[in-house]
Amino acid sequence: MNWLSKLTALVLPYTCVLCHGRATDKDLCAACASELPWLKAGCVKCALPLENSAQKLCGVCQQENPHYDATIALFDYANPIAQLVSQFKFHQKLVYGKLFAQLLTEKLAQQKKALPQVLIPIPLHPKRLQERGYNQALELLRPIAKHFKIPIDYKNLQRTRATVQQSLIHADKRKSNVKNAFALQKALRYKHVGLVDDVMTTGHTVDECAKLLKRQGVEKVTVIVIARTRL
Repeated sequence: MNWLSKLTALVLPYTCVLCHGRATDKDLCAACASELPWLKAGCVKCALPLENSAQKLCGVCQQENPHYDATIALFDYANPIAQLVSQFKFHQKLVYGKLFAQLLTEKLAQQKKALPQVLIPIPLHPKRLQERGYNQALELLRPIAKHFKIPIDYKNLQRTRATVQQSLIHADKRKSNVKNAFALQKALRYKHVGLVDDVMTTGHTVDECAKLLKRQGVEKVTVIVIARTRL
């Protein structure tokens, strides 16, 4: 840490969100961090956790190539991450979103590949946004965009149909649930787009958005999420 960070830590010390003990440079202590379900090996396309670290693509992506090009995920979707994501998403625990954004920023900084030219949150339908009060994907990406000086576009991609929440329906119906549920207000001038969401389950939502972006001339879509669910 630099001197300003050290001074801030003394005046406003970090508190681990899990054990509530003192932390150093984020709201997560080293001991608790070591116990989290970090995603160690995943499909290069969809980040699906793989048992064989030498494997590059999962069976699903080999059979049906998604429209997005890569996925960056921090965790395998399991507790306590699932609990923290739920609190962040549905109960206004934005401090958890701040921590996840910091962890994603650190992971992105380690990437050797070029970062997206613009970050776009997966949009909520206006009715859902009004009910929740905020889009968790937008709150997640704000600190990331600020750190890397990447522009945010949260108005162009719109959810035009009020879909059923994906986690509430069977996996077989999730693709049809989000089909043609999104629209772009205008063409994008960026060639590499980062789509940001909290959790990737089947990947149908981000794939539908990526398909739309590619139709409008985007060349590369990188998905950025907190966690990836096992199928």
